[in-house]
Amino acid sequence: MNIAIFTESYAPSTGFVPSESFLLAQSYRQLEHRATVVTCDPKCKKIEARRTVVKVPGKPAPNQYGFAPSKNRKADQAELFSALEAYEFDLVHVFSCGKMAVHGMQFANRFDLPLVLSISDFYEDAIPYLTSTKLLEPWAAFRQKARFRDIADYADMITSTNKKAGDYLASAGIKRKLSLIPIHADPERFSRQNADPDQVNAVKMKYHLTDKTVAVFAGRLLYEKGVDILLQRWASHLKLERGLRLLIVGTGPEKAALQQLSKSLNLDKQVIFTGEVMNKDMPAYYAASDLFVSASETPLMSMAVCEALLAGLPCIVSDKSRPAGQLEHGKNGFYFSSSNELTDYVRRIASLDYNGKEALHRMVRNTVEGVSKDAQAQAMLSLYKKAKRLHYYDPQRLEAAKRNGQIGH
Repeated sequence: MNIAIFTESYAPSTGFVPSESFLLAQSYRQLEHRATVVTCDPKCKKIEARRTVVKVPGKPAPNQYGFAPSKNRKADQAELFSALEAYEFDLVHVFSCGKMAVHGMQFANRFDLPLVLSISDFYEDAIPYLTSTKLLEPWAAFRQKARFRDIADYADMITSTNKKAGDYLASAGIKRKLSLIPIHADPERFSRQNADPDQVNAVKMKYHLTDKTVAVFAGRLLYEKGVDILLQRWASHLKLERGLRLLIVGTGPEKAALQQLSKSLNLDKQVIFTGEVMNKDMPAYYAASDLFVSASETPLMSMAVCEALLAGLPCIVSDKSRPAGQLEHGKNGFYFSSSNELTDYVRRIASLDYNGKEALHRMVRNTVEGVSKDAQAQAMLSLYKKAKRLHYYDPQRLEAAKRNGQIGH
């Protein structure tokens, strides 16, 4: 099968979408399929079409990704589609409802290709980045919802790693079945035993983490990630714990505000903002930490939780988030509903000595030992086959699409 993956951001950026698209494309090729990622890059001045990646010019943008396609005229889209036509794709896979997803949907429409949509976040999460005034937020919400509905209505199959996405579809008025596919990361790359000792020590030395209990959060610094809530809870219950450090790995539009909040809460000595860290360096940061923590209540997908578990880190996350995958309360992590619970779980881990923490890391890693980086790709390939059958062999949908002018007769 020959697959086109449309994504707003891609490796070496960190976050769910770039990590997920990179891993899927890599696994498809290892399974002897063809996969090309179509993305935007602020460093590009013109379309760059290579064998495995096609990049369109990007520009900095106040959105979840930090950038977006810089050209959106019909002529620019025609140039992109002309470059993509030569690849002879069998299917298009898009993530959420950014501008690249719109390009993917329209490309699938133009060439009558099956379309698969992966829901990786809520469309409402983009609203604060689309307008700087509360007055225009209803307009921004209407626009984002309309875009999401357009893509979801056209998609042959819709997938997510979290069943919350099904409720989300229903609330948006989209009566479609959701296909759940568990999230996976590369178990070998994130194994604690495989981390480069020199890189791990370099991280510990750089941020003065030696002999400290380190809680790590990794991800884009967006308001919906709940890092502000995490800081406030940390300040109210854990600020006096001298042996604790909170390592916040990543960057994003909320970084400056979060740094200011940390300072106002007098957390300067406990909370460390690393800034952007390339995906290839993340194993060392996980290996330099003792646990993963997040107060986010909304994300549908969390690659960081999956990666942290593979690195042997017990994960402490909000019970309102419930990231899909292998996290099991009391076995390899905890769900908390209050600051007191968060504090209790963190202190339990901090109270362990070196040998106790190492034993905990091995136990957590053992709970995900059966994870295969190709498992998600194989499940997705099965879904692609269903999408192709539905797209081409459902007479009712085919006729409806023809009447609506979505595909040619």
